[in-house]
Amino acid sequence: MPTIDLGTPDFTLLATGFAAGLGLLLGGVALLLLGPVRVWVRVAVVAGVCAATAGGAWAVAGTDRAAAVAGVAAAAGLVLAGGAAWATSAAAALARRPAVRWGGVAATGVAVALGAVAWHEAAYEAIVDRSEHELAVVTERPPTRQASAPAATDRGTRVPVLEATDPRARAELAEIENRFLDMNHIGDLVIRRQPADDRSNCHGWVFTGGRFWVSGSDVDTILTENGYRPVADPRPGDLAVYRKEGAVAHTAVVRYVTPGMPILVEGKWGSTGVYLHAAGESIYGTALTYYRADRATHVLAGLDAPPANAGGQ
Repeated sequence: MPTIDLGTPDFTLLATGFAAGLGLLLGGVALLLLGPVRVWVRVAVVAGVCAATAGGAWAVAGTDRAAAVAGVAAAAGLVLAGGAAWATSAAAALARRPAVRWGGVAATGVAVALGAVAWHEAAYEAIVDRSEHELAVVTERPPTRQASAPAATDRGTRVPVLEATDPRARAELAEIENRFLDMNHIGDLVIRRQPADDRSNCHGWVFTGGRFWVSGSDVDTILTENGYRPVADPRPGDLAVYRKEGAVAHTAVVRYVTPGMPILVEGKWGSTGVYLHAAGESIYGTALTYYRADRATHVLAGLDAPPANAGGQ
């Protein structure tokens, strides 16, 4: 998936939990190895572990809150464990043994650190699953039928084009679109040029002027038979073709190329709107190739003259 931020779980929580667990582990091991020592030595060890834990959390998470919570949690665990040495109840007799007490602290630290990692992984997977579901909703094809339009490549190969038979209402599509943009935190990375509609997908927006759906599996044939060639110096009007595991995933049109600035492309994202964005910032990743052809437009032969959104050379 995309280079876009998918709304990963709060990394601060992971850093805080992991640092606290590591602090308990290090403190427990250190006090166990020291054995019977003066109280001030133990206080110094706890203070040092607290400082190191706080510093580690701050270095990773970059927030004072993470540092404070991690440091206090580690110190509290060590202090409470140390207090077991003065416990007087029979049930606490075992806990008064240093090996049990500090070994338990170290084991707790390992559990806390691993638990933080496991929580983060589970939360991230849940977000990815939700994001992929939303992406499927956004990119899935509505009910369609074979269109009668005689779309073909310049060499005469027919290209199947599909037309939507039951387009969804604009309000319904707008709701899906807004939810998808909000979930993936990409609303601020794109400029919407046209509203969402079911008439075409990204390939159809480019090669049929936004009138039909075109399969990504037909894009390589179109590129070959319409004379497109890869270029390393894209110009406005060229194509940007994104691939995932070798298969064509998205097609867009280069709009702006300015030295020292990101290349801006324009394209339709499934059934959602048409967006202008930096070439490397989209839901389709960064594996893209630019193409150029000596044609007046990108629209397939046999179709009517395209509207302005279809791109051109």
